[in-house]
Amino acid sequence: LASEGADPRMLISQQEIGALPRLGDETLRAVQRLPGAAGNGISGLAAIRGGEPGETLILLDGVQLFEPFHLKNFFSPVSLLDSRMMAEMDVYSGGFNARYGTRISAVVDAKSIRPQADRYYELGASLFHTNALASHRFADGDGQLLISGRRSNLDQVAEAVNSDFGEPRYFDAFSRLDYALSPATRVSANYLGSRDKITARRPSRGESAHTEYRNNYAWVSVEHDWSDYATTRAIGSFTDVTNIRSGRIDQIGRIAGSVDDERAFHIASLQLDGTIEMARFLNIWGVTAKQLSANYDYRSDVRFETGYPFVGSPANDSHRA
Repeated sequence: LASEGADPRMLISQQEIGALPRLGDETLRAVQRLPGAAGNGISGLAAIRGGEPGETLILLDGVQLFEPFHLKNFFSPVSLLDSRMMAEMDVYSGGFNARYGTRISAVVDAKSIRPQADRYYELGASLFHTNALASHRFADGDGQLLISGRRSNLDQVAEAVNSDFGEPRYFDAFSRLDYALSPATRVSANYLGSRDKITARRPSRGESAHTEYRNNYAWVSVEHDWSDYATTRAIGSFTDVTNIRSGRIDQIGRIAGSVDDERAFHIASLQLDGTIEMARFLNIWGVTAKQLSANYDYRSDVRFETGYPFVGSPANDSHRA
């Protein structure tokens, strides 16, 4: 009764990511095609092996990304991971080791590309994005600068079709500066950031909403090879994620109200990990220290006029903060 189970680890290369048809050229949508993954056809998030989408750990060059999506409250269709800057993704759908122990569903470990040419430039445009990527090697190949960016074209599409429902605007950028201090030591400074501004309107019902998202990830890593069998890596990182949402409704003689919701959290992290190869064994070790802080500010005001929402209902005011 022998049987072969699916490999819980899958390596997806940049060529494979680019070859798969995906809505909005979304990188993480390639994960939804793996066994055990399920998506709703719009969101870039996937439920893997029955877990919640938020249970999936997403890493970029060793740093954990929190809420790395555009249009977060509108199905999160696009992530911050531009497929053109991705070299490969390791996807663990189960059976991963203790280094990923903060998640129980799945792991997406992405690595940014390192072009081999001394100079490399790329410019592209699609229905969803206008994007650019540039890479430059210097100091006889010991250093490399990589910069990429994307801007949403959805607001232009909405304007072209004369849509009055709103305008989604967002952009993201990634930069990395590498330098080899010696053949055994390499230093890297990285930044990943995004901005979203979304306006939604429903004039027939007097409703409007405005949302802003800001994501900032900055980190510095130092890698050192002690020998052919022992390596270490130290990463210091700072994360800043801010979500601001507001809404208004004004229906004369029925209801008038407003809501403002602002959430932000910050994480300072220092991690050290290493590998040691011994005979037929691979030993992996690491330690991480984090400091977390968060702010939450909420306020809502609403007034129901007499006779709304039901005939005979008295006037009512409600305030929350």
